[in-house]
Amino acid sequence: GETTDKAIASVFANLLLHPDQLAAVQRDRTLIDRAFAETLRFTPPVHMIMRQTAQDVEVSGGTIPAGATVTCLIGAANRDGSRYEEPDRFNIFRDDLTTTTAFSAAADHLAFALGRHFCVGALLAKAEVETGVNQLLDAMPDIRLADGFDPVEQGVFTRGPRTLPVRFTPVRG
Repeated sequence: GETTDKAIASVFANLLLHPDQLAAVQRDRTLIDRAFAETLRFTPPVHMIMRQTAQDVEVSGGTIPAGATVTCLIGAANRDGSRYEEPDRFNIFRDDLTTTTAFSAAADHLAFALGRHFCVGALLAKAEVETGVNQLLDAMPDIRLADGFDPVEQGVFTRGPRTLPVRFTPVRG
């Protein structure tokens, strides 16, 4: 649950900070996948994973010995300027992130890892986030950040806004 709540909070934080993209998602809910995929790239809920090398590995002119623990910084890799145009900009319409593979082992981002280490819960996360974002957008069609609030990610291993105060007019039904 921790990664799901951080993912939903991060999707909303990113969209609320980019009102034009929030408006696009509100008009066309099929863009929720793009908003989630871009959030996974831009502010993933898991920023690092640890792996152990099975054999010596050559990286950038150095050797990581067999049996060493390596901390892979997903958040940094997903901001690689040689891979993503304007990597420090949240943009659900970017051309260098493929939404059709964003929730598979062939993803462009590393938020769910890759290959045989790919997160088995990726499709569940996608379903949970899509459902949560849709329900919250239905309940709060005029959602906006609380006055003066600037969402800040917190955490080391997992990251996301600790709080996300918003204002909205309740839907009467």
